[in-house]
Amino acid sequence: MCTEIEETDARGLAELSHPMNYTNLAFEEQKPANAEERQAYLYDRKIIEDLISEYNYRVDASLAKTPNYGALDKLFTHDAEVTFPRGKYQGNAGLGEWLMSPFSALHRMAHLSSNHSIKFESSTIAHGRSAWQSTAGLHATDITKVFFSGGFYYWSFRKMAEEWRISFLLLDMNWRHGDITSKPAK
Repeated sequence: MCTEIEETDARGLAELSHPMNYTNLAFEEQKPANAEERQAYLYDRKIIEDLISEYNYRVDASLAKTPNYGALDKLFTHDAEVTFPRGKYQGNAGLGEWLMSPFSALHRMAHLSSNHSIKFESSTIAHGRSAWQSTAGLHATDITKVFFSGGFYYWSFRKMAEEWRISFLLLDMNWRHGDITSKPAK
């Protein structure tokens, strides 16, 4: 289900009460108490980092020759909440197509995600924040025609049936350069 929201300063979107938002300092991470818990903590953290990388890859790969939006949907929980500057989406059915619809005419895209900060609320709930940068090709052959954007992702994750999934994602766009509102040249 998609809810449209007016174009807003993306920084306003990030003023929500998310555990990894710098304005929300009350979040206390559940720390591992012993060696076994530390091992599980490191393993789960690595799986979540891989999930973030897989999300970025699937977004970029969906702009390649064969879109596979269903593969993107599977990274999210059935009740996921995703907020981008253009609107909010609830659930995972059809989510990949909704995420990618504004970019379907682009010729290529590459995301970089770094500075991952992940904290565990429990053994089945985690929250994260990462910096992102995206470059999109607006022309089939002229690589000087590009759109750049960057900011932060705010994430929440839930472990279900021993698999981590994205349950919340907010894209906080801090800057952009170029225009993707016009149809890209062929």
